[in-house]
Amino acid sequence: MAQLGEPVPLKLTLKNIENSSIATYLAGMPDYGFTGSYDFIVIDEEGSEVWRWTYDKVILTILSEMTLEPGEELVFKGVWEQINNNGSPVGEGTYFVRGTLDFGDPPENYRLETELKKLMILPVEEPSPSDPDEVGR
Repeated sequence: MAQLGEPVPLKLTLKNIENSSIATYLAGMPDYGFTGSYDFIVIDEEGSEVWRWTYDKVILTILSEMTLEPGEELVFKGVWEQINNNGSPVGEGTYFVRGTLDFGDPPENYRLETELKKLMILPVEEPSPSDPDEVGR
């Protein structure tokens, strides 16, 4: 849950659960967080895309080899500022968020997608009126 207008932190974690190293290729460069390999997508209750993290990003068209040792994790982060792809604020309601990760060794490319996670955007709570007996004291 989040309050209307509040930034929503997003995180996608890739973990090697095997007993051996795994090598693959990710778009982008490690120093720039592999922008282009991962994405976060917000959709509304009707299933329409509201916002995509990479919508206005410059994507490096370079592949970098990445090796994950057993148990090692690679974490990708983003923030949804509760705006749509046109930059307009979204309203309160129910949204769904999905993370995606593209990887592989061209020409073999793969996409992992998380399950949709429900996100409730709640109205901003108005402060309760002051106790009338307290006014003017």
